[in-house]
Amino acid sequence: MNTSRRLLPLLLSGILLFSACGKTAPAQTENHLASEFTTATSTVADATVQTTAVSEVHTTSADTSEPTVIREEKTLPEPYIDIEFYADGTMRDICEHVSCTMPDAKRGRVENTAVTFKGQSYTVPHLYVEKESGAVVLTYEYLVTESDVTQLMSGGFTVETFLVNGNSLAANSSEQCMTNAGQSGGFGLSIKNGKLGFGVYTDTSYKTASFLGKYSTDSLTHLLGIYDPSAKTVSLYMNGALVRTVDAAGVFRPAQQNCHSYIVLGGDIGIGGSSELHATNTRIADFKLYPTALTAQEVGIAYEAAVAQLTGGEAAFDLLYRPVEGLPKGTEGAVFQNVLNSFAEVYEPITALNVTPTVWQWAGGDLQALAAAEERPATLLFDLRMANGVLHLTDSAGKDLGTAEDALAAIAGKIIPAFRLTDPATAAPLTELINRHNIGDCFVIC
Repeated sequence: MNTSRRLLPLLLSGILLFSACGKTAPAQTENHLASEFTTATSTVADATVQTTAVSEVHTTSADTSEPTVIREEKTLPEPYIDIEFYADGTMRDICEHVSCTMPDAKRGRVENTAVTFKGQSYTVPHLYVEKESGAVVLTYEYLVTESDVTQLMSGGFTVETFLVNGNSLAANSSEQCMTNAGQSGGFGLSIKNGKLGFGVYTDTSYKTASFLGKYSTDSLTHLLGIYDPSAKTVSLYMNGALVRTVDAAGVFRPAQQNCHSYIVLGGDIGIGGSSELHATNTRIADFKLYPTALTAQEVGIAYEAAVAQLTGGEAAFDLLYRPVEGLPKGTEGAVFQNVLNSFAEVYEPITALNVTPTVWQWAGGDLQALAAAEERPATLLFDLRMANGVLHLTDSAGKDLGTAEDALAAIAGKIIPAFRLTDPATAAPLTELINRHNIGDCFVIC
């Protein structure tokens, strides 16, 4: 809610000319004026007119309109992942970049119960990782390869969360991971050797900024872990304050052994996509991943905004998000969500041959009907041409089959496209088409 300010009404002073005494009356309050005017009207005829005029001035409603209050605007980079928890027990990424695999309700769940922050209790939906394996696994929807994840993270990133681990862990306790994506690479926010820390893998090891004090086991703590490759540092902030920065020279490496596609809330990612190094008795009320390193000023903005959201209060500014350039392409408007989805389920003719032949044919006719048929070619061959700056596909005679996007959508997932490149002018648009639509299963014939 905007802070309202009211304008003070102006007190209008009336001047009454008394013909009987020949002098001007002093300024009075409205009640005093009304009393004096009543007396005057019983004595002087001209005073009646004057009384009426002044009375009308004082009974006019004061100007109580509220001025427009211009609030300060502050910005943060747009998150790539922003997990919201809901009172109905569900959760989702409002950026729609990861899916959420929920745990067994006996081990972990989303609860709409009380949490504590700075001595006050707030009832908010949050993830409660009660027992081991109660973790939630986040899976990238559009980033399939290790290079995709590297492109997202290697320029710097920030992990933001509001959480509390209710265990007072000794130095010899097993590691408990809270928001992690590590397997011989990646990053993680964990309690290890009794210390809470944020680590990022560069070159050949994790570089971890640890909190050397005693972490709270009963109150939520706002945590920000930042990897800044330009400064070659990893930093940990707690409740808006910097607690430690460590050197992190070298090249970032994402999680290995096919674990790069996952982030785990309440654990770490294990080989094959399972979770490990689980947290217990942990509550997570917020999780965001920014695809850039926040500045110290932006840390303060993120902290104030997060506190306002948790407590139901109001930040002193309007928060705006700005886009981050250079991110790997998502699938907004793309034919395929990712490269793996582009591999066609081809029809294989039944023959007595040891090696089943693959069937090619020139594209033509109703592409959608052809792709929907049970018996269909494995591969369709297209020629290419540019029309009004747009790449079109044609048959062998040059007949236009529509835009490349429309033709690909018609055969998506059923027939492998083959592109015959005869005009150098179509090479760049074809490359852009393949990249933008995440096409990994195709032929290019020159």
